[in-house]
Amino acid sequence: MTKDVFICYEEWREAETNIYKPLIWGLNQVKICPVHYQVLQTLCPSCDKKLFSLEWYSRPGYCSKCQSWLGATSKLVLSSIPVLSEDELCWQQSDIGNIKQLIANAPNFSSPIKREKIKNFIIAFVNEFYNGNFTSFANAIETSQVTVYKWYNGKTAPKISSLLKICSFIGISLSDFLIREFNSVDYISFVNNSNQEELKDCPSRKTIDIIKMQQLLHTALKEYPPPTLQDLKERLGIKSASYFKEKFPRLTLEVLSRRKKYKIDDLEKRLSNFLLDQEKSNNVPSSITSIAINMKVSHKTLYKYFPALCNEITKKYITYRQQHKLQVLNQNHYKIRQAVIELHNKGIKPTSTKIIKIIGAPKIMLNKQNHLILK
Repeated sequence: MTKDVFICYEEWREAETNIYKPLIWGLNQVKICPVHYQVLQTLCPSCDKKLFSLEWYSRPGYCSKCQSWLGATSKLVLSSIPVLSEDELCWQQSDIGNIKQLIANAPNFSSPIKREKIKNFIIAFVNEFYNGNFTSFANAIETSQVTVYKWYNGKTAPKISSLLKICSFIGISLSDFLIREFNSVDYISFVNNSNQEELKDCPSRKTIDIIKMQQLLHTALKEYPPPTLQDLKERLGIKSASYFKEKFPRLTLEVLSRRKKYKIDDLEKRLSNFLLDQEKSNNVPSSITSIAINMKVSHKTLYKYFPALCNEITKKYITYRQQHKLQVLNQNHYKIRQAVIELHNKGIKPTSTKIIKIIGAPKIMLNKQNHLILK
């Protein structure tokens, strides 16, 4: 959907200049014409249908549906055009000024603005004026803490509307925010307009001792059993274990690898001991699922790290089940034969019902192979 200011079209036609749609009208943040301060319209005043930028019969200044001239201001009902409040108008004037300056400076950019640049600027500003407390900063700019935290981690970049809000709050232009370094920006406007007592009272984020963190990781590489990152986090007294990966990715990876190897070795040892105890006690072979439940791990984990051993256990279990099934079948056949002989000796014709009464196990006769013995 497109937005237009019809009075602009009429003025351009009267001045016999090119009729076009300014680039700035297409931005969602812009709601008014920067020349006439009139709200941008999305409906044709003649047919009352939505206006779109690209359609089969699109022409600048004309409705693509009814082909009427949009600059015919006499057809407009001025009372139907929404009016912005004084505060909204001030915001729009500030935003449009910032956007126009940014568009004008865009050809001079040596490269696209990277997300890392925006992230570093926000971090430096919060550290300088809010003692590193992102919660206070999020509350100050009336933005979700989750959103600000994503900016801080570099997971997302602020939208143009959020950037304009930040720039207005700080008191700098959007171009300065995106192009210049934090130390080269003048913050006089922000400092003068801010409540200094309120900024001083911002609780500071706990400073992380980088040297102590590094020493702790080196110590963890020598400990046995190797500690988890959760253990190291509690020792250092920080809120998140992700700081280790952020500050010392290589050391953290070594600690995690060592911990993983320890867990695998321990799991293999427990599995071997379990099988050894089972052989010594001559117990019935267990399935991988029952072994996993007994060891309090997933059977998928056992198959992942010990596929050969798991296949051997499964093979033994299947062999045992087949032998056990055959043994039970032979026992049932023997019972049926004895029952049949007993009925013959009494001169009674053997039937399933009479055999069940002698054996006392109705389920035996449900088996098809047992029925074949009776025949």
